[in-house]
Amino acid sequence: MFLDTKEQIRRSLDIYKKYVDVYKKYNENKILQFSLNYFISLLPKNSKILDAGCGTGRDSLYFLEENFNVLAVDISKQMLEEAKNRGLKTINIDLVNEELNEKFNGIWCMSLISELTESEAKKLIANFYKILENNGILYLSLKYGSGKLKYKDRRYNNITRNFVFYNEKTIFNLLYKFKIIKTIISLDKEWIEVFAKKL
Repeated sequence: MFLDTKEQIRRSLDIYKKYVDVYKKYNENKILQFSLNYFISLLPKNSKILDAGCGTGRDSLYFLEENFNVLAVDISKQMLEEAKNRGLKTINIDLVNEELNEKFNGIWCMSLISELTESEAKKLIANFYKILENNGILYLSLKYGSGKLKYKDRRYNNITRNFVFYNEKTIFNLLYKFKIIKTIISLDKEWIEVFAKKL
């Protein structure tokens, strides 16, 4: 059975609190150069970017080094401490249930949505729509496929994690207020990346 929302958030925060170093080990060197650069190419110069679910700030730092104004946000205070140590501007916030009072030219959201329930994902996308400027760009990476998966993650001491999978049809339905510019399915067919524009 899928965990309820509060329990899923609690467990995710527990992972990030206890295993920041393990997270860094598995994710730090996985820079998606093509995706980052393609996203940047769709934005005006000096754009304001929101890195939603920034983790330790790996991608935010890339945007900062490319002279973008970036705000790194995450629900995990422990992850944000790492991001702050890199000189990033950060905010601790639950983007599903809280709203930011500023606008962005681009939103970068790496893998966060697949850890949410479908109703939370819809709520998050609605919040993104509100804070994106007209013609703003949204990037998502999501688990590719259909259905849901509950499993014990060996990397994080076998803590139970839940994932929702997305395919072209479910993404189209989720992003009905956006124009999908491009989708990329990873070679191992584990992830799908989406670049979309606010209509």
